[in-house]
Amino acid sequence: MAEQTNFSILNQRPIINLLIDGDVFPYMTGNEIQDLGIKFGVDSFDGSRWQMMQNILSSLQNEGNTTKFLEYFLSVMNINKAVKEVIQNNLAGNPPYKQISNILKESEDNNRYVAQTIRQELIKRINLELSVSGKKLVRNGKTFVVINSNDQAKIVADTSKIIDDDYIKELLDNSKVDLNNNDLDSIVTKSRTLIESVFIQILQDQEVNFKENGDIAKYRQEVNSVLRMKPDNTWNKSMVASRILCK
Repeated sequence: MAEQTNFSILNQRPIINLLIDGDVFPYMTGNEIQDLGIKFGVDSFDGSRWQMMQNILSSLQNEGNTTKFLEYFLSVMNINKAVKEVIQNNLAGNPPYKQISNILKESEDNNRYVAQTIRQELIKRINLELSVSGKKLVRNGKTFVVINSNDQAKIVADTSKIIDDDYIKELLDNSKVDLNNNDLDSIVTKSRTLIESVFIQILQDQEVNFKENGDIAKYRQEVNSVLRMKPDNTWNKSMVASRILCK
């Protein structure tokens, strides 16, 4: 079954060039593009590098696997080569990203933060191309969707993740990158995602039967109920009077 129709808008030359030409992510050779396609079950490759990627994207949409590809390419794929180049340019006094120009050595935290910046830069450039058509690519919980430029994606939390220190740190690090990029919409999205994730985990821990549909207000009602935090408009008149007299 075909996926979201809007994904077809990604299969255009300017966006494919962003994916494979090395301006943001590492340059991809023809063999690397083929290996990437094979990873997602595509085994037919003809033409130039960009035509091979075009074929991969078309096949992925027909098979309903574009979201898995985007999650891998934009969130998981190893981009350590690009990270090293950024840090080397910082050392040479030619920083490509002003917000991380102070990172001058490699470390686990530094490399992760640089990688997050690079990934968001790629999404930003993709959206610059999509803006002509009034669309944008956004992360929505654990997946990606293409929506209208003026719309807000419906938040759906990644319930496969446990709310722990690493999860919160990841959201905070990503939000810091967004803040440096003045991407306030993304910060709001991540904040709502964290709130929703907390609500969902509480309900799952309490073995509450509920529908996971992104309705944060409904989650909050369920959490208030199961934790007995639901507001109560009743009040004890004698207790209030006693407190007044004691003052």
